Amino acid sequence: HLAGKHSNTQIPKLIGLARLYELTGDQKDHNAAEFFWETVVNHHTYVIGGNSNGEYLGPPDQLAHRLSSNTCETCNTYNMLKLTRHLFEWDPQAKYMDFYERAYYNHILGSQDPDTGGVTYFMPLGTGTHREYSDAFDNFTCCHGTGMENHTKHGDTAYFHSGNNVLWVNLFMPSELTWKENGAELKQETDFPKTGNVSITVEKAGRPFELKLRHPSWAAQPFDIQVNGQTVATSGEPSSYTSVNRSWKKGDKITFTLPMAVHEEATPDDAKRVAFLYGPIVLAADLGKARGPEPRTPVLVTHDEPVTEWVKPVAGEADTFTIDSEARPTPLKLLPFYTLHHDRYGVYFDKFTDAEWDKQEAQYREEEARRKDLEARTVDFFVIGQMQPERDHDLQSEKNDVRDVNGRSFRTPLNGGWFTFKVKVSPDKPNTLLMTYWGNDRLNPDFAVSVDGTELAKGSLPSHTPNRFFDVSYELPQDLTKGKSTVTVRIQATEGHAGPSTSGARVVFAK
Repeated sequence: HLAGKHSNTQIPKLIGLARLYELTGDQKDHNAAEFFWETVVNHHTYVIGGNSNGEYLGPPDQLAHRLSSNTCETCNTYNMLKLTRHLFEWDPQAKYMDFYERAYYNHILGSQDPDTGGVTYFMPLGTGTHREYSDAFDNFTCCHGTGMENHTKHGDTAYFHSGNNVLWVNLFMPSELTWKENGAELKQETDFPKTGNVSITVEKAGRPFELKLRHPSWAAQPFDIQVNGQTVATSGEPSSYTSVNRSWKKGDKITFTLPMAVHEEATPDDAKRVAFLYGPIVLAADLGKARGPEPRTPVLVTHDEPVTEWVKPVAGEADTFTIDSEARPTPLKLLPFYTLHHDRYGVYFDKFTDAEWDKQEAQYREEEARRKDLEARTVDFFVIGQMQPERDHDLQSEKNDVRDVNGRSFRTPLNGGWFTFKVKVSPDKPNTLLMTYWGNDRLNPDFAVSVDGTELAKGSLPSHTPNRFFDVSYELPQDLTKGKSTVTVRIQATEGHAGPSTSGARVVFAK
């Protein structure tokens, strides 16, 4: 039962149970660690291998509407990789390294700013979001501690061995292995993931051993394994290991080519919300500079054609693809997710038929027109959770929590907490107060809204989509605003409950 639980509080508990099993042999601890891993990986994990939204897990297999700037706390992936190592040591199945590869190449490799060395707290997956990195002094969290460790251990799972006679090749990366128990030394050369070409050379021979090469789950086609140019085995089963057992000699060269192709992966709860991968590498659309204007959400109109028909490789640019006429409103360029350190991006995309998109596009235009009308009638507006706007509106508070999501801040009065602020009103026209709330899926708020001491509303929020900002209107009686230029609004959490996660306040006059 993980929905509503803090993810990174749970994972280390199961790492602890895994270690207890190794020390005591208690099968219950083994079963708990294994069951937890299966549950998180198969029912709570996004395409990049990370989990959680705002540090918390949601209902199983419900990910399509849990996309924000606060997805995939990096500590969670650090700890899931650690747990994966334990499980692989007990039972060396390829599925464990399939997950490890996915999370490592997409989340961990993308979690450090190559310019500054700063590391991520969250790995955003909301469309139009971008990564934020730690700086040198001001914002250390648990993810910044493990984040430094992540990048000292890139090779620690590439190979596993059993005694001196079995060697697993788990990850494909340029690396050199000194296998002390066997006396062998190996060198792996590859430009993976740009291509699937892999070469492993025996630099120093030791005892005879069995070499187990991983056939990844994403490699749908068989591939030949050659030693010194001669085929010695054919690997035909995705998510398995293929063995080559022989007396190795110095200079022996093992070569193979992993069959890489573009494929799509849908969210478990919405088959039309998809992400794209090239082999294990998640592809993302570059949507412009992080500090630039927020882009319109791109969508796909694909006519149900196979993905390889409309996601096309760019000649001369490895790992780079384009979607042209099928992308709306403009063509998209897809790059490896882990490389998009400083730009806005899109990872998940909604697919439509022509008729569906015609309807959706009309809704977009209606929303744009609504916003323009709203701006024209605005008397006052301010962003809650930002220092200067709150000062300008004399915001006062007690027992509040201030955070941000999707590039927008919000303030939540905790149990019994409150905040007040002053806003301008039109003294001679009917006014409406529009409050912008965040659909916080961790809270069930109960609160009262009052203006100059007069209660306007009390109770919980109306039903809403989690992880979305939405507006709630409160009509201001004219006797509260007549002859006034400002009023004081109070948001009061009911005792025993939190209040609403509030992002903005706007006053508009009637048409």
